[in-house]
Amino acid sequence: MSGEVTVLVAVSLAFAWSMGAHYTGAVMGMPYAVRAIHLWPALICIAVLTVIGATVASRGVQPTVGLHIIDAGRVDARMATIIMLGAFALTTAYTYDKVPTSTIQILIFCVVGTGVAAGAPVHWATIARLAVLWVLAPPVACALGFAGAGLARGRQTVKRSVLIGILRGWAIRPITGFTLCFTLDKLMAATIGGWAPIPHPPPRLTR
Repeated sequence: MSGEVTVLVAVSLAFAWSMGAHYTGAVMGMPYAVRAIHLWPALICIAVLTVIGATVASRGVQPTVGLHIIDAGRVDARMATIIMLGAFALTTAYTYDKVPTSTIQILIFCVVGTGVAAGAPVHWATIARLAVLWVLAPPVACALGFAGAGLARGRQTVKRSVLIGILRGWAIRPITGFTLCFTLDKLMAATIGGWAPIPHPPPRLTR
């Protein structure tokens, strides 16, 4: 294993840790806050279910992120490290600032920012489809919560500040992720040289 690949694996593990730290609070925060579950059972439950979910239900997401955002044949270990590093930094910053966020939006736009800076073709059709889903998701989720709360408690009130917070978070995450990884990519390329051309498609490994 080369040094670049070793660094990539280390940064990827750090991002996985950061996602776990962030989503544990996001998923179990509400049940813990209402005392439906204690702290350690919540942590154990989310850890086990995360492993199960990643094992059996992530096959559709992996090719989308890995192959259909930018041209996979133009990605090398340094570019992948920049993507993971940017996503890790932003997710960790949001976690320590106690701000729930969408790590998938951060990751996708770190990929896009790195690809644009490195001159790799971006699959904008995929970004457009994801953007439509991201635009629809907050109001749909809000409507479901609104309806559920109204049925459960007989009230139909939604604070304006909550809606504003949702919209601000939706807009800021992609812009920040894109800008950070674009800048990191340009700085690394200026420091250690431009990106070497990679054959497309990449050569298959032989035993």
